[in-house]
Amino acid sequence: MRVSFNAKESSVAHFDMPQIKMRSMSESYTDSVVEKIRGIEENLKPDEVLNVYCETADGRMRVGSLQFTSSMVVLAHGVDDHNVPTCLISSSSALQLTCKITKSESNTKKATIGFSFPPTD
Repeated sequence: MRVSFNAKESSVAHFDMPQIKMRSMSESYTDSVVEKIRGIEENLKPDEVLNVYCETADGRMRVGSLQFTSSMVVLAHGVDDHNVPTCLISSSSALQLTCKITKSESNTKKATIGFSFPPTD
């Protein structure tokens, strides 16, 4: 069986489709992480502090800020268990964050997790 197509005889209906802005996986992931961490920070009691940790090749690090790229790459900036500045580069699917609420010491200044995002169009 042979099928032929003649463009002159073809009439294709044109539909005006509404423009739907689909969120990319990276935007969805970023929004979820930011929403969860900010939600925890907003609900802390005055004597509580949020510590965010992630695993590194030789231990763990305390996260001070998360830098999201336009791809699925996340940079976690912070300090390791020896208080050495550390930057972990990870795909978002591999990065596991642990959020831990602890009692703050009276002389400890409460800090929030910083976020950095890719430029928007």
